[in-house]
Amino acid sequence: MLRRTEHMSKCRYRMSDGLSSSHDEMITQTGILTAKVGRVIVFSHSLQSAAPGFQEYEVAAVIDVETTGLDVTRDDVVELAIALFAYDPDTGRIVAILDAYSGLRDPGKPIPRKATAVHGICDNDVCGKRLDDVRVLDLLRKAKLLIAHNAAFDRPFVERLYPQAKGKFWACSMSGIPWNDMGFPSRGLQNLLRYHGIVAERAHRGEADVRATLTLLARKDSAGRYYFRYLLDRLKRQNLKGTGHRDTDTRRMV
Repeated sequence: MLRRTEHMSKCRYRMSDGLSSSHDEMITQTGILTAKVGRVIVFSHSLQSAAPGFQEYEVAAVIDVETTGLDVTRDDVVELAIALFAYDPDTGRIVAILDAYSGLRDPGKPIPRKATAVHGICDNDVCGKRLDDVRVLDLLRKAKLLIAHNAAFDRPFVERLYPQAKGKFWACSMSGIPWNDMGFPSRGLQNLLRYHGIVAERAHRGEADVRATLTLLARKDSAGRYYFRYLLDRLKRQNLKGTGHRDTDTRRMV
C-alpha cells in the first residue's frame, strides 16, 4: 500500500511490499504493465522488486501544454496535462503514477489553423472551458521536481499561468538526457518513442504526451541505467541551485 507522509512541506510516499497483483486490476498504459490500487497506478517492476518493510520515495511531475502558438508573450495555453509520480532518488526508478490531471482552456481568442494542425484542438473543443486551478496547484505543490520534454517551451507558459511553478526545480527530458550520444538521431519525443517501440495514444496532446514521456523515462539505456536517472544526476551536479535547468533551445521538437 502507499502511505503518504508530510515532512517540512515535502510530500513523500512510502510503499510496502504488501501489494499483490492477484488482488489488483492489471492494466496496460502506453506499453507498461501496471497495477491499479485505488487512484494510484503502480509500475509492475515495483511489485516485483519491492523490499521488505517500507521504502521511501520522492515525488515529481511530468507536465505538458498545448498552445495557440510558440510565443509565450502573445500565445496562450489551450491544454495542460500533469502527472504526479513517485521515484527512487538513488536509482531513478519510476515507481508509481500517484495522480494526474488534464484539462482544456479557452484562450479567449480563435486558435490559429497552424496550431490546430499540430495538436488537433479547435475553437469548439475549448469554448467556455477552464482549467481546474485548485487541482493543478495541488499537484504542483506536491512535486519536488517538474519535468517537460522541451522545458524551454513548456516552462514559461506554465509559469505564466501559475507563478507558483517558478519556485520549483525544472528538468528537460529532451536536452537533459544525451540522446544523440546514445546513437539516437533525434531528441524529439515522437521520434524517441518510435525508436523505443512506444506507442502513444495521440501525438501532441497533453495527457498522451505526459504518459508517453513517463513511459520513456522509465526505460533503461544499454548499460541498464534508467533514463530518469540522467535528469536526477544532472540536477545533483548543479547542486540544485537556482530554479533548475533552463534550456535555451526554444524550438518545438516533433
